[in-house]
Amino acid sequence: MLKFSHFLQESQWMYHGTTENGIESLKPQRDSYMLDRAIGSHFAADPLVSQKFASGLYKSTENNISGTIFKTKAPKRSELEVVYQKTYKHGAKQSDQSAIAAHVASTVLGHPDNKEMFKTWIKHTRKIDDDTADEIHGLLSKGKAPSNEKFGTARAKNANSFRTYINNFDSNISDAPTPTFKQEIISKFHDIMAKKGKKGLVYLNTSPMETSGIRSRKSYIIFHPENLPLERHES
Repeated sequence: MLKFSHFLQESQWMYHGTTENGIESLKPQRDSYMLDRAIGSHFAADPLVSQKFASGLYKSTENNISGTIFKTKAPKRSELEVVYQKTYKHGAKQSDQSAIAAHVASTVLGHPDNKEMFKTWIKHTRKIDDDTADEIHGLLSKGKAPSNEKFGTARAKNANSFRTYINNFDSNISDAPTPTFKQEIISKFHDIMAKKGKKGLVYLNTSPMETSGIRSRKSYIIFHPENLPLERHES
């Protein structure tokens, strides 16, 4: 159980660990093939998570890595968009990478202003014609699942929303219809979040390697971390 003192600390600070030294600001990997990395930089409520990254958690071929842990004030709760992560029957949470990617893609492709963008994606990824794409968009807009032989989407029988539908086929938009399509999604997502007054996302880290032995799995993605005042955290 999280102690109250730890809860207070968690609500005030967030941490970012990197194997790099000598950097003064954080720059997201905007060209990353993973949407969760491209939209912003990751932070953890528990500094132990960031310590693992600073120590080279995913750099197993290197030894004695001594990176940097940064800390900064967490945004207000009202400035964070919560990412919904489905809980499966066996009790596990949906992968944070999958949930975040589906959230980003569906926020943009499911927006009323982006109907043609959705159709461009679905025509490409499902190899369907314009009329079929238009009908699928119409059904999803009404909360109905396009899940029959006509649409070739039988395995998505519960996909009655843009989020669930996109999550079934390509939540990370790996099969993009154009070279700039993914960057357009990122840009539009940032615009939508800015209009809502959101500076980032909050979610639960589902990686066993990253969360083993920690107090809290709460994590954040900050869209524009280059604007954050960073302090070095001594672990």
